[in-house]
Amino acid sequence: MGALPRDLSVWGMFVQADRVVQAVMVGLVFASVITWTVFLAKTFELAAAGRRQRRILTAVDGAPSLAGAPDDALVRAALAELAVSAQTDRDGIKERVASRLERLEAAAGRRMLKGTGLLATIGATSPFVGLFGTVWGIMNSFIGISKAQTTNLAVVAPGIAEALLVCMGRWGLAKTTVEDIAREAGVSRATVYRLYPGGKSAISEAAALADVRRLVATLRDGLAGITDREELLTRALCLAATFFAEHDALNFVRRHEPVEFERLVRLDRLDALLSTAGELVGPVLRPVLDTDDAARSTAIWLGRLVASHVVNPDPAVTLSDPAQARAVVRTYVLPGLPPQHAASGR
Repeated sequence: MGALPRDLSVWGMFVQADRVVQAVMVGLVFASVITWTVFLAKTFELAAAGRRQRRILTAVDGAPSLAGAPDDALVRAALAELAVSAQTDRDGIKERVASRLERLEAAAGRRMLKGTGLLATIGATSPFVGLFGTVWGIMNSFIGISKAQTTNLAVVAPGIAEALLVCMGRWGLAKTTVEDIAREAGVSRATVYRLYPGGKSAISEAAALADVRRLVATLRDGLAGITDREELLTRALCLAATFFAEHDALNFVRRHEPVEFERLVRLDRLDALLSTAGELVGPVLRPVLDTDDAARSTAIWLGRLVASHVVNPDPAVTLSDPAQARAVVRTYVLPGLPPQHAASGR
């Protein structure tokens, strides 16, 4: 089993989210658009008002009299107050003009503040809305994990074993760390050690078993429908040899890490893997053999032939070539088996 399928793009996570979380995300995006719209509008509005007032003040300062000042709301208000307060003393006129200008200033300030209350509301409520969506999403994630039982070793562990093979194909076994494996598998380092207390060594054993299971699946698909013994065994040998010839991790270690490669193919380890392979591949060979024991023994023998070729390859022999594989089967496999008619007469 490969790594667990995940789409961690923004859109992928949105599509896979719960309806409530989607609604919260859409609401927050809408609030963000409103916030930026108000912010930009007010920025331009204040900048324009500041430039306009500076221009007016410069013109008023340069005018010979208030009557000669440029037309503006403040100038008009001052002239109007002067007109209605002509009989008032100088200090009274000054206070009345200042009072009217303050009212105009307050009115302009209120106009400038329009829409900013919405910013305050969004700023006060958005964190809580976002927190609600986060909590809701986490709750649904744990419920989904519980239903799918994705914390089970049988689901998570194969992904970690596959991650080791990917890392081995890039950097080799010696340079691959548990952190590399965890990153490739998309899990935490603690999860890796919880599932494999033995660390990288235990993961390596699991990866080898995963390879055996993947090889069995390849053989089962490739040998389906073949009833001739020689043809089936030849095809099985070709498929197995091709499987290991295209094994990036194993080939990288063999070329660049000979010490690690020797450790991987030591006899006690190979015997255990071949025994497992015999149990799993035997049923695939059973249609052309007499008994279950014969099928298992033949599977182990084919495995030894392939392992020998992988460990000590002979440049003159290519087991992935059907003609050469057939010659090996005829020479080293078929002579030890009873005739097929006896095997198939059931």
